[in-house]
Amino acid sequence: MYIFFTEVFVFTLSIFIILRNKKLITKKLKLLDIPDNRKLHKKPTPVIGGLIAFILLLNFYLITYYYERHFLNFEYFIISSLLFFIGIYDDSRDLNATLKLILVGFSFYIFLIIFPDFNLNNLHIISLDISINTGIFNTIFTILCLLLFINASNMIDGINGLFIGVNTVFFIYLFYTYGFDNNFIFSIIFILLLSLYHNFKGIYFMGDSGVYLISSIYGLSLIEAYHSVSSSLKSIEEIFILLMIPGLDMFRLFLERLLNKKNPFKPDRNHFHHLLKKKFDDKKTLAIYIVFVCVGPIFFQLQLINEFLLILIVTLSFYLITFYLKKFDKC
Repeated sequence: MYIFFTEVFVFTLSIFIILRNKKLITKKLKLLDIPDNRKLHKKPTPVIGGLIAFILLLNFYLITYYYERHFLNFEYFIISSLLFFIGIYDDSRDLNATLKLILVGFSFYIFLIIFPDFNLNNLHIISLDISINTGIFNTIFTILCLLLFINASNMIDGINGLFIGVNTVFFIYLFYTYGFDNNFIFSIIFILLLSLYHNFKGIYFMGDSGVYLISSIYGLSLIEAYHSVSSSLKSIEEIFILLMIPGLDMFRLFLERLLNKKNPFKPDRNHFHHLLKKKFDDKKTLAIYIVFVCVGPIFFQLQLINEFLLILIVTLSFYLITFYLKKFDKC
């Protein structure tokens, strides 16, 4: 209980100090997002969401060590910090997309060499009662999964509050699979909720630094939950259903860009949230997207229909609605 109240005080104070000095920080680190014809915002906005999340995460580790004399999930801090610095350099200097992919992938490779327990060695497909061993490809497969998740997460960081809102849902679901008994995940949820208001209001953006930091923590937390006897999350179907909306949108965008002979990593305004934004305001767009994210996991937990049927229904519904929105945009 003392830890929680200390976190509330220190986290709130940290955000207050950073926001009071955001102009100085933004100028010194060159963390200012200037609007252009692709971006939705109208005025230059600080890209300090990642910096705030990093400082709050650092505070969490210091507070935990002060009270418990050990660092909780410190391996997460190692990799998330490395990715944070790659992201914040990109926010400031605009790195080449291929170079970012190589740097992030290599960072995960080094991490998995040091902490091999995070490798996905067995893929349990419970509905078919089979288990697939990834064998010698376990590290490559794990890196691929993490890179795909981070890229999908980066694609939803397009309107205020969406990335944080969706990841809050993801972390809450993970917290639920632990029986609401995981202090680390609870603290991450608290950090996200503290950031949600300011991000939704457009006071600051998360940037790649925030996306890389939060997404790397979630990706590894998801793998740990999958391996842990303390979590009820045990099947690949459940993970797919949980992450499928950002994943389906990423797959659609990659396919459309390749068919149109465009760079699949080059950003555009054709994402699902962009299509929603053309028909609805920010609040409704955010609400609709999060509802879509929640539908699959809720039905999975209710166990009303078969997992594969659920995946098929959600996939078809998503692509039909996307098709309608694209058609509406052309009218």
